[in-house]
Amino acid sequence: MIHEDITERKLRESEERFRSLVETTSDWIWEVDANSVYTYSSPKIKDLLGYEPEEIIGKTPFDFMPSDEVERVGKIMKAAIESKKPLKWLENTNLHKNGELIVLETSGEPIFNENGDFLGYRGIDRDITERKKAEQKLKESEEMYRNLFNSTPYAIWLVDLKGIIIDCNEPMNKFLSVFKHSDLIGKPFREVLQMFYREGDPRFENIEQVLKERFIVLLKKGYLKPIEFEISRGDGKTFWITLESSFVKKSLIQTFIKDITERKLAEIELEGLRKDLEIRIKERTIKLESSEIKYRKAYSRADCYKGLFTHDISN
Repeated sequence: MIHEDITERKLRESEERFRSLVETTSDWIWEVDANSVYTYSSPKIKDLLGYEPEEIIGKTPFDFMPSDEVERVGKIMKAAIESKKPLKWLENTNLHKNGELIVLETSGEPIFNENGDFLGYRGIDRDITERKKAEQKLKESEEMYRNLFNSTPYAIWLVDLKGIIIDCNEPMNKFLSVFKHSDLIGKPFREVLQMFYREGDPRFENIEQVLKERFIVLLKKGYLKPIEFEISRGDGKTFWITLESSFVKKSLIQTFIKDITERKLAEIELEGLRKDLEIRIKERTIKLESSEIKYRKAYSRADCYKGLFTHDISN
């Protein structure tokens, strides 16, 4: 008799601890039978979907879902029930009592009796609505950044501190003839640079030293002033470009590559015109100086004849 009293007291204490845990946890604890009908619901359902536990009993999870979600989740749960496998982190959208859409994450374990007969599932749901909203905002932000990243007229590299290209936008294709911009991702940027000049090209004789010096400056200042030079594409076409780099989040180097070929060709043409003009002016000056010398000589002779003529008249 005493033994039975102790056993019953321990059982009650255990049940009270379990009930206290269930009522204070932030997750909704539930049980469903083999037909997915709720047989138990913890009070947390009130916070998640606005219903009292007794309003849940006798209903199924699908009674609280939009029709399109019923079809999607129904297929997943049917497969789990048929295989008697656990449910892991199943995301599903539910309707709050006030009509608001709530996203729950469901996990559950199958329940069997002592004979191994399937009785249903016991599990927990947690509200991940805010997390999903944050993920959606992040996705939208990333999509907006990706659109800007690919719509800018400049080619852009994102390089980590090990010198590996981790991203590259579509405008980079302009400078490529064999590869595409996606082929550059994962490659060392020094290796990629070698694609744009030939070995022994005097213009790139000190490129390694230049890159080292500029990286040191970048570490100190966080940005680099633009540097411009001419590159050759794989098919022989040449471009004049500027490179301008800066740190992004202190762990990535963002490099803008701008095509300045038209400007440089205009500058080269203008420089040619200027030099041609200088030559023409110099030639004109020489001609003028030569003409002046001839004039002075002619004037000197005329002055001499004038003196002789005056002398003859006087005599």
